[in-house]
Amino acid sequence: MDIMNIVQTGSIMSPNSLPLFATRVENGFELRLKIVPGARFTQIVGPLGDRLKIRVAAPPEAGKANTAVLLVLNDWLHTEAITVIAGHHHPNKTVSVRGLIKLPELPASR
Repeated sequence: MDIMNIVQTGSIMSPNSLPLFATRVENGFELRLKIVPGARFTQIVGPLGDRLKIRVAAPPEAGKANTAVLLVLNDWLHTEAITVIAGHHHPNKTVSVRGLIKLPELPASR
């Protein structure tokens, strides 16, 4: 067991396995997210149990927070093939990411 991996990811996993918030599906991944809208700034915080915690400055109204989530994921994953598939009006969301072969490293938190 790699103790640095546990500290960096917040979960126990081998270097070749996926983080708990990600599931490989045909032609990509599904990511389980915990969204905190109305934050001071937008950032990917990191793993939180079986979800990836993301703070967004946008308010949770009229789809603004969902749009902000998609933008921050676009920046991290370098793809626009991301769709919210569950939790449109809830802080716990699932997104589909198509066309990725592997997930990049999470960005460093501020």
